[in-house]
Amino acid sequence: MTITLLGGKLDEMEVEIDLTDRQMVRWRNPERFLSSNSLQVTGFDSKDIGFILADPSLMKLAIRSGRWRVPACIRMLDEPKLRYLCLVDTDIDRYLDEILLLFKELRELIYFRPHSDWPYDMDDMGDALRKHGKQLELLELHNESLMPFYNPIGSLAPLSNLRRLDCYLEFLIDYLENPIPMGYEEYEGAAWDEDVDEPLDYEAIYQRRGDWSLVKVLPPSLEWLRIDIEGPKIDMYYNTWERYGAKFYELATSDQFPRLQYIEATDLELVGQKLQDDLTGWTMVGGALIRTLPTEKSAEQ
Repeated sequence: MTITLLGGKLDEMEVEIDLTDRQMVRWRNPERFLSSNSLQVTGFDSKDIGFILADPSLMKLAIRSGRWRVPACIRMLDEPKLRYLCLVDTDIDRYLDEILLLFKELRELIYFRPHSDWPYDMDDMGDALRKHGKQLELLELHNESLMPFYNPIGSLAPLSNLRRLDCYLEFLIDYLENPIPMGYEEYEGAAWDEDVDEPLDYEAIYQRRGDWSLVKVLPPSLEWLRIDIEGPKIDMYYNTWERYGAKFYELATSDQFPRLQYIEATDLELVGQKLQDDLTGWTMVGGALIRTLPTEKSAEQ
């Protein structure tokens, strides 16, 4: 296990734990460690180092390749101050609701889905965010391993304070089977759906899910948005204006999002051109849509 201090003059601190005796911990400069408000931890079960996480001054925490279980000593804190939590390849199972309820000061949550071979439901995470995530201002939800899942996170519209969102598209609208490789480098080493021996009927798969809308799943408070979806899926499922470009055009021109100033996603060139032609106040800059003219509502605010 390694622990890195992210704040203060000390850039790094070495921690050694004898896994046969968890009481045997050796560190250097412990006074700096105990006064740090930012930690990055790799490879651990959170309940085993609860004394670290229980530090009331801890404001930023990054966990990599670990397992989150809320230690009892944290539950006893009156007002945990954690404002930033980054979870990379870390199993939180169904504990997100507990995290959000416990850390009421949390404002930024970044989640990289674990590289697991087992597809699972994402709707528990969605339920937790909708019920207890209204204080969040920044949210990132990544699926870098392109892992399948059964049910999406779904709508984030209730997150009324969310200003920045970076999200894998199908977390919002539902998973569609990964296209058969066909030479796509993007899928090298990615997880594949089981029992795919014949060409998929991509049209039937898309129709099975039905239509979707970004306007219906995003909060009106958004100022900055990045949507991620791999190129092969755009080629197979989102390959028409109606199924892809129109969704972003609808979002950019909707009066429900008066604060939205930035939209980034793959293949928005046609959307950008149409927005400019229609004099909507949006322009294309480096692959992203940027609002150059404020809306009436945003000007009033």
